[in-house]
Amino acid sequence: MKMKIASIEPNVVRLAVEGDAQAPGPDDQPRGLADLLGEGWNAKRVLIDFSGVRMAGSAAIGWLLGLQRQFKQAGGRLALHSMRPEVGRAFKLLKVDSVLNIFPEEHTALAALEASNV
Repeated sequence: MKMKIASIEPNVVRLAVEGDAQAPGPDDQPRGLADLLGEGWNAKRVLIDFSGVRMAGSAAIGWLLGLQRQFKQAGGRLALHSMRPEVGRAFKLLKVDSVLNIFPEEHTALAALEASNV
């Protein structure tokens, strides 16, 4: 899975991921959000665009659940959006859609982050 910064704005960081979603491995650059966003990464509001993800493995889902916990503990917010139907089904099948903040479109995810509803 490749992750890149799409934009950094005063109130939100937009990331995009593409490829098969797997937990970042030792050869992935960046290795995680800490490497990508720097100190205090988990206190930020972050949107992750999943439109480029073809499939999500259980390791990636576990990694996202760990990120969600770290964001919550530090007062940050994480929202995922624009998942392909097959990726969304995997999240629903594992029942993690009730834990992760998943939105159908970017504008609904952004509105929830701005209202601190996630």
